[in-house]
Amino acid sequence: MKKRVLFINPGKNDYFNVRRIHMGLTLLGGILTDEGHDVRVMDYAFLKKLEGELHIPSVEEIIKEFKPEVVGMSVFSYLHNECVDMIELRKMRQYAGI
Repeated sequence: MKKRVLFINPGKNDYFNVRRIHMGLTLLGGILTDEGHDVRVMDYAFLKKLEGELHIPSVEEIIKEFKPEVVGMSVFSYLHNECVDMIELRKMRQYAGI
């Protein structure tokens, strides 16, 4: 059964910028896409440096539009607060299985 899957790599709300996309989420997304699933990867850590140059949709916007059935998130201890904020989003709980 085909699923809509959203992978999220949160960005830290500080000065730190990431130069490369999250390889693990990208590889998982590619595998699932090859199996017929509809996958989106939002790497906010990587995209943070592009703010102001292009529109980076919020998690709320993506969930409202894409309506994922499954959400996967890369979680590191230094991103705890950012991850909790995203997980507790009312719309994420409403539309997606975490």
